[in-house]
Amino acid sequence: GMGAREVIPCYATATVKTATSSGEILEVACRFTMLWSTPIPLSDYLSAPLAQGVYEIGFGKNPLDAKYLGRAMGGTSTIRSRLSSHYNLHGNKHITSGNRNGLFVRWIQASHPDCTEARMLRK
Repeated sequence: GMGAREVIPCYATATVKTATSSGEILEVACRFTMLWSTPIPLSDYLSAPLAQGVYEIGFGKNPLDAKYLGRAMGGTSTIRSRLSSHYNLHGNKHITSGNRNGLFVRWIQASHPDCTEARMLRK
């Protein structure tokens, strides 16, 4: 429907291993909402948020046939900056000048992108 979003499921908990500055490995349990944005053309990357999270790039808009899962770690690495790199051919080698205008993207903004990616890879 209009502006409908796919929700997978409302809340999920993932355990993520993360390293502290001293090199100690901690396991962190993260609770977050899995809420995909509505897919947009990759060429519209300037519409993407200046936020951290994960994103999928693929063919087709509804549904998105995802070919690539990436993450933006925050700071200077935002969803928008990562998609800009992909569109301008500085990212994944499978994105080319020949196919980039046929690609779509969707994202989930996350407080801890490691958590979201761990959850996605488990499903």
